[in-house]
Formats: sequence, structure tokens, C-alpha cells
Amino acid sequence: MIEFKKTKLKALKDLREDYFEEIKLSQELFLKWTVTEGLCFKIIEERKEIGYFILLKDTVLLEFYLIYKVLVNKKQISKRLVTEYAISSAFCKTFNYVLMTYYHTLSKSSDNFQGLFKRFAG
Repeated sequence: MIEFKKTKLKALKDLREDYFEEIKLSQELFLKWTVTEGLCFKIIEERKEIGYFILLKDTVLLEFYLIYKVLVNKKQISKRLVTEYAISSAFCKTFNYVLMTYYHTLSKSSDNFQGLFKRFAG
């Protein structure tokens, strides 16, 4: 049985490090800033953490990650997530192919906006 458990952003540290390692390129600054305002949830199966997700304004998906071993279940978990939390839209990092591919096929329509946010030291 898979459950979604509300948690703090700090509690996702290890899972988020794994997630960013898989993306390979740096996280867009806009999402990095926005995630601090989000609602964080761990995805748990049989008392083991198998992933996490972060919502903004309750229905906007900011981050979604599943460990490699459970990617075969991504469709089942994602559908439940979309239904249970009434996900209306998602921000997807450029190199997050799993999220980009899956949610593009799940949605009835999609808009593709690309923006680059960088912080410059000065």
C-alpha cells in the first residue's frame, strides 16, 4: 500500500539529492526559490521511502521523484497523485524526462513555456 505523508522540506534532503543527481544539470533558479513555499510529501510503500512530491498552492506540482526501483509503478502512483490532490498543472525542470514525458501524455492539453532564470553575483 502506497501512502502520501506530509513532511518538511528538510526531511526530503536525501531524496532531493538523488533527484538532482539524476537530472544531471542544475536546477532552474525559479523552481529552487519556489520550492521553499511548497507543501512537501514523502511517498511511502511498506514503510520505505520510495519518492516525494512538492505542491505549490495545493494543486501545482513543483517536484516529483520516484526511486529507480519503483519507476515501473510511476503511472499508478502518478494517477493517484493527480486524482487525490486535484493537480491542475506542473512545473517541470528542463532535464526531468520522466516527469515531462509522463505528465505530457496524462494531460488533455499542455502549454510549453521555457524560461531561464539565473542568479548573477555582482
